[in-house]
Amino acid sequence: AAATNLSLQTVNKIVDRLVQEGKILEGSTQTGSGVGRPARVYTANPDYGTLIMVYYADGRWIGRVVNLFGREIAYAERQAAEGKSIELIYQLIDEIKLGAKNVLTIGLGIPGVVLSDGRVTSIPALDDLDGVNPEAMLRERYNVRIVVENDVKLMTVGWRTKELTSIQNMMFIYVEDRIGAGVIISGQLYKGVGGFSGELGYMPCVSGGTGDALYHNGGELENSLARAREEGNNEVFCRLIGQ
Repeated sequence: AAATNLSLQTVNKIVDRLVQEGKILEGSTQTGSGVGRPARVYTANPDYGTLIMVYYADGRWIGRVVNLFGREIAYAERQAAEGKSIELIYQLIDEIKLGAKNVLTIGLGIPGVVLSDGRVTSIPALDDLDGVNPEAMLRERYNVRIVVENDVKLMTVGWRTKELTSIQNMMFIYVEDRIGAGVIISGQLYKGVGGFSGELGYMPCVSGGTGDALYHNGGELENSLARAREEGNNEVFCRLIGQ
């Protein structure tokens, strides 16, 4: 009541409704000074619903079901196959969904850019998803809330949520098989107007270059880093990262 400026009577009605809906659980009664009604403890119900997560990593599609506290309930994976990304995503979800109760949200993490209209672009690892709107397709098939996002942006949100809760502005930079970043501003994920925020791999990195690789096959900076690593040229690799 103090936090919301609602009356105690209103708060009690809301809490009673949440208990009836199974969203919170009624616990033990706390004994205090003996003055007034004893306080009752309520806790969130971790098993009220489940979340399904599917993401691409190391040539595999991985699916997990967790409860609302993050406890894993089911796991499955599929080896990626050219031209079969949507089919494999459906297979994973259908398999792990069997052990899921009250699915509230399905989340999909992909190594590409998700545009404001839901279409995916700049995804060389899974070119059959280029131009596809997986959010619309998943929503039509499963009729639940769908979240589709770039995997590095999801890493950024996850890292801040678990490790850096007090940080309001940050950048998470990923350099592994590719390069990317996620940006948090005022505690919120910043995607930019077109969803390209943090796509460092597409930065031009050669002075006077033509930029032919700017929008193809991972981007100019990403390709230059890959070549430097393959050639064992640590000096060039470090210089490019420094830029």
